[in-house]
Amino acid sequence: MVATGNKLTRDEIIFVVARVCAAALAFWALGENPLSFYAFLRWVVCLTSCFGFYLALKKSASFQPYLFGIAAVLWNPVFRIHLSRDLWHVADLVLGASFAISVVMDFARRDRQPG
Repeated sequence: MVATGNKLTRDEIIFVVARVCAAALAFWALGENPLSFYAFLRWVVCLTSCFGFYLALKKSASFQPYLFGIAAVLWNPVFRIHLSRDLWHVADLVLGASFAISVVMDFARRDRQPG
């Protein structure tokens, strides 16, 4: 995430909010929830990952497009991948932690930049 001056762009703000929401939902998914919740989770994570893929390609990031692409495929709500409950819990935990850490790292990187 590269900001102009000290201000975040509109896309950056949307992406931060989307990752925080997706991370919170992924952590919430570790509990017992109705199937409709997991369908909603798939849409949120897939759309967030697709947007992250687009932004990473736009800024020519080296490995981020692959990470967001994998998340988009794994949480795809249309062509679903079926995993056991235990594997989904691991995947949700990794995704939630990854999205949360990426937000923190983006802000830390932004604070180190002059301007």
